[in-house]
Amino acid sequence: MKHDSGAIAIDLGASSVRFAAGRLAEGSIEFEVIDQKPHKTRIESGREVWDTAFFIEFCHRADQFGASHFHNCTIGIDSWGVDFGFTESGESVAPIVCYRDPFHAVIFDEFSEYRNELFKLTGIQHQPFNTLYQMIARKRYGDDTSRNWLFLPSWLAASLGAGHCNDTTMASTSQLFRADASGWCERAFEIAEVPVPNAIPAPPGDVLGSTRNGVQIVQVAGHDTACAIHGLGELRNDQAYISLGTWSLLGCILDEPLISVEAEESGFSNERSADGRVRFLTNVAGFYVVNRLHEELGIDKSVTEWIETATATDCSLDLLDKAFFNPESMVETSLRMLERHPTSVEEWAGIALLSIARSNALQLKNLERIVGRDFTEVRVCGGPSSSKVFCQLLANEIGRKILSGPQEATILGNLAMQLRADYQVIQRSFQKAVYEPQY
Repeated sequence: MKHDSGAIAIDLGASSVRFAAGRLAEGSIEFEVIDQKPHKTRIESGREVWDTAFFIEFCHRADQFGASHFHNCTIGIDSWGVDFGFTESGESVAPIVCYRDPFHAVIFDEFSEYRNELFKLTGIQHQPFNTLYQMIARKRYGDDTSRNWLFLPSWLAASLGAGHCNDTTMASTSQLFRADASGWCERAFEIAEVPVPNAIPAPPGDVLGSTRNGVQIVQVAGHDTACAIHGLGELRNDQAYISLGTWSLLGCILDEPLISVEAEESGFSNERSADGRVRFLTNVAGFYVVNRLHEELGIDKSVTEWIETATATDCSLDLLDKAFFNPESMVETSLRMLERHPTSVEEWAGIALLSIARSNALQLKNLERIVGRDFTEVRVCGGPSSSKVFCQLLANEIGRKILSGPQEATILGNLAMQLRADYQVIQRSFQKAVYEPQY
């Protein structure tokens, strides 16, 4: 059956890509994940790069699905932040280098003298994967950084037929964008010795063009975390959020950027929301650690099944340590920092979950101190929010009520922007599970 109107949300994650089809029905958003495929980076000419040909092919399949299932259809793309691709004569140019490429950390250390200045100008935490350092790395590799370039969602949208335009949510992750979102930060480009783009990033909401199949391409919030937070609906001032995935993104919503010594020292960023406000947040190593341990330990259960078998433990890892960013071996790195060798895969699961929960608990205290708020509840979304074991552990560690859901917050937020759904419609589109601290 072909519906009158609907939307396709393409969500790119660091380990898998997927697309969902959704529509408005009886005051809420109904959607279904249609396809999900795993993917991996590869080494090309000494650099860790994404399989962009696979991404493009996947986006075209999503477009074809939308055209064949809806008379009137839109499509929107979101992904992780910071990564970008060059274009020439209007055509996309591969490869796109992965943010975890080790050379970015080399550049990051080399340019350490500019960190304080850059934070004051952009409000973005110091991370080796920031687009600023990636740009410098591309130049060192001999890439022509004077070419036009687009963040990954816009780069893929252009391959479908969209005009060339970066969006503010992605730009705000780059450390190349002004903290007040008024445009590119000229000083950051001067430090990188890279030309400032002519076009200023645009806020989400515009139609950027149409695909060959007649599907309208909508500029949703390109950054997946911005989509996820939009997918939570309205957030009260006493509610913090945690978006769980490869990273654990913890923060709150502010009306204006918060640029302070405390924010900088604690690793907080001022990124832009779908509605233009500030997502004041910090990155904590998330289920990337779990996924790496699962793979290296050769566990025959799925990740979801494995973490539900976690045994109670008081042993944890400091996931704020940079050693967990992209180690050669997650198991060996963990063993060096643990007081004992785990005796079972169930204990490994317990250690991993407790480590994520404790890292978030520590950063929640920092968040309250920096913004001057007491958070009575924490909204938790993303795939791992469906884990009862983890959500209860998180509630115990942070000592706050956890409201879990939606699991598919990123897709819901992406679709909501395309369908022009307000917060009331979003709230009616999912159910929350409640976890109280058990002392």
